[in-house]
Amino acid sequence: MSAMLDDAKARSSDSIHSILRVAFPACLWLIALTNVARLGPLLATRGTQTDFSIYMLSGHAFNSNENPYRADFDTEAREIGVNNLAITNATDPPTFILLFAPLSRLPPQKAFSIWTTINGVALIAAMLIIVGPGSGIPGWIAWSFAAVAMIYPPVIASFYNGQNKILLMLLLALMMRSMRSGNDAVSGLALGLAGLTRIFPFLMIAYLVIERRWGALKYTFLCLIVCIPITIALFGLSNSLSFGRDGVNLLTAQRYLSQPQNIALDAYISRWLWSINGPGLSPSYEALRRVAIVIGDLLIFFVTLRATISIRRCGDDNLRFLSLWIVTSILLSPTVWVFYLVLLLIPFAQIAAACSAGEVTRRTLWSAGISVLLIFLAISPHSEIAFSTNPWLRMTIGECRFYSLIAAYLSVYFFAIDQTEAVHVPLRIVPALAWQRLSGAEAN
Repeated sequence: MSAMLDDAKARSSDSIHSILRVAFPACLWLIALTNVARLGPLLATRGTQTDFSIYMLSGHAFNSNENPYRADFDTEAREIGVNNLAITNATDPPTFILLFAPLSRLPPQKAFSIWTTINGVALIAAMLIIVGPGSGIPGWIAWSFAAVAMIYPPVIASFYNGQNKILLMLLLALMMRSMRSGNDAVSGLALGLAGLTRIFPFLMIAYLVIERRWGALKYTFLCLIVCIPITIALFGLSNSLSFGRDGVNLLTAQRYLSQPQNIALDAYISRWLWSINGPGLSPSYEALRRVAIVIGDLLIFFVTLRATISIRRCGDDNLRFLSLWIVTSILLSPTVWVFYLVLLLIPFAQIAAACSAGEVTRRTLWSAGISVLLIFLAISPHSEIAFSTNPWLRMTIGECRFYSLIAAYLSVYFFAIDQTEAVHVPLRIVPALAWQRLSGAEAN
């Protein structure tokens, strides 16, 4: 009799679990589709607004045989009927402007509709890569993850502002999947194209070097050897060189670094010093700011490097460390906006896969949960409090976007080092171990 009761309870529990595995993703998708329905009408007039308008102006300047990094966007914005929000010139890399230029020949709203469709297809493709067949994620978790991705604020912000980071996510997801399958050509070419269009992914070359993944590295440089001359030939040498002088200078200007929406580590450090000493720093404090930025960047790089060599050479079979380098490249980019956080969906999908297999620690999950919670808090309607009236509120609640990125970094860091194969690496021997790995002298 007892055995029959136990069997009945087991069947009942299985039935409940089966229902929940259908009901939970169904509820999430109901929320996601409702959100999409609300977003759709808002996109009908976004073709003339930033950030998409800056892409249009950059392409329009190039098509008009002007230097996009020195063109007068205020005048051009009036000519084609878009809003540039006082952004005076282009800030995107030459390869991206060259690829986008054909769209800028169309009316802004029509171009925006095509661009939105491209991004929608890219999002679907990226989801199929990171949570679809072959990802190791059970079906109901994959469907739930995809639904959450649809309401993830950085994804919504990317569509609303006509951003390009979803395409970047697709390239990096393709890189990761290709590395997992041993396809060095596709992984290297994907990284090369990602770097040419956004620059900061080039930091992941350090990952390929320290892991001695020479095949992928070879194809990355092959992509550069082929694409850079083509870009220079079509875009112009003078225009291309202007990106480093004018485009990057504008991106790293105090006007942008001082905004809490800029969640780069460099910007966060700068804002703290400006909040204490005012925007007009003396030469000594300006030197201190620059030194603090260098130290902060080197510290994050060093911590990531230390984690990477905690596993033997070429031991990143599950590509957890690649995820860590993706987040590191975001954090160390000179300028980072909330749209960049769509790339976090890649490591979060890996964490979801490991969680379904019972191979993830609590601190990894807690940190990931805090990251998601903070970004929802930062971009929700309730976050529109005038933090600027109180500098300390501005540096706490107002910085939730940055704290979300830091929590994501901690989550992926814990995810990478909390493995049975990982060994503790004392700080003092990190340079020696890194050199041994690079020279091929590290013991297998």
